[in-house]
Amino acid sequence: MFSSLEVPTVELGGVNISRFDFDTTMQWIEGRLQRNEFTQVATANMDFLNLCSNQPRVKEILNRQCHLVTADGMPLLWLARAVGLPIRERVAGSDMLAKVAAVAARLKLRVFFLGGDARVTPAAVRVLREQIPNLRVAGMNCERFDENDPKKVGAIVEEIRLSRADVLFVALGCPKQERFIAHNREQLNVRFAMGVGGTFDFIAGFRRRAPRWMQRVGMEWACRMIQEPRRLAPRYMNNLVCLARLTAMAASSRIFQH
Repeated sequence: MFSSLEVPTVELGGVNISRFDFDTTMQWIEGRLQRNEFTQVATANMDFLNLCSNQPRVKEILNRQCHLVTADGMPLLWLARAVGLPIRERVAGSDMLAKVAAVAARLKLRVFFLGGDARVTPAAVRVLREQIPNLRVAGMNCERFDENDPKKVGAIVEEIRLSRADVLFVALGCPKQERFIAHNREQLNVRFAMGVGGTFDFIAGFRRRAPRWMQRVGMEWACRMIQEPRRLAPRYMNNLVCLARLTAMAASSRIFQH
């Protein structure tokens, strides 16, 4: 039922963002998994929209090769309201990964974990195995690699293919993880692939997520910046400028429409 359901979207910064709520998103994904239809999912935040403003290839992957792009960040919900097409709720990759893994386990599907590092990824897999005892782990690879090295990329793709994985979680950061899936989708031979950013870190407990109240009011970025100020402060400043620009464009568009 849900695998063939058309995904309602709203265009934000040139990217088609799903308006599904969390439960409908999970039902849609389960339907795709049951029908063995290849699915690429991305979880977009303001960083994605900012990248898309100057990297057309990233925008093309999100709009033409991803089957679902969720709103992973409250600023996207604010933007959607500004254009008059509200999104019901945030659908974050950090919440989705364990749910998708549980669906995979119920359907007896094999899961591969790519990315993270040698300390984080095995710890995240251990936590998931404790939470989901019947989880079938096809394998994991947390090596750092150059995506422009065809020999190395080919070896990793072959490892995933030989593992007979059905579900692939890729934690290489945006946009590397989206490019990896899009460029190798035929050779990977999986039925579902999703870029998950830093979610392995959250599951393993190496980074703390913001409390629920901060997530609801759009302040999760503050909690993350306290933990990693040097890395995240410049990114969040750029994202703030992008949010202001897109909000102004959305407001102008609505004025002219009326």
